[in-house]
Amino acid sequence: MNTLFKAVGFLSFFFFLFMFSGCGKDDGESGEMTPYYENSIDQYKEKYLSDIECLGTSSNEVGSTINLNFAGLKNNHLWLRHVEFDTLYENDLSHWKTLMEWEDTEITAKEQKVYLGYGNYKNFTISSIEPRLFYTNGGNFTAGVRPVNGT
Repeated sequence: MNTLFKAVGFLSFFFFLFMFSGCGKDDGESGEMTPYYENSIDQYKEKYLSDIECLGTSSNEVGSTINLNFAGLKNNHLWLRHVEFDTLYENDLSHWKTLMEWEDTEITAKEQKVYLGYGNYKNFTISSIEPRLFYTNGGNFTAGVRPVNGT
């Protein structure tokens, strides 16, 4: 019974993010500039994240520190990682620090069926999970993710 409540809560959370986080915006026309450290991110993903499906990435820069957030599915479980590095070491992956990594205990299916209300459902396939918010404080963290519909 507890697992059922977790599943309903989890799907409701995904539905909320799915419905409201992208309203009125075409993901193909974000207008965002490619960060100058994009090649280093690609190297990191190839070396350390090749087993992650539906991988999404976000980043922000504070001074000379780059914070990278990764989200995806690892062995069909929701997975999150928060990484930090100094721009001085952008090409030296050994200086990149993992500040937080988390993997859910519940299985997350790529195929989701969301209740829209009034007896209506919508099926969608998660093509990527985009990290939107990561906040870490010691051993605690808060994260917001957005599943991206691939169909």
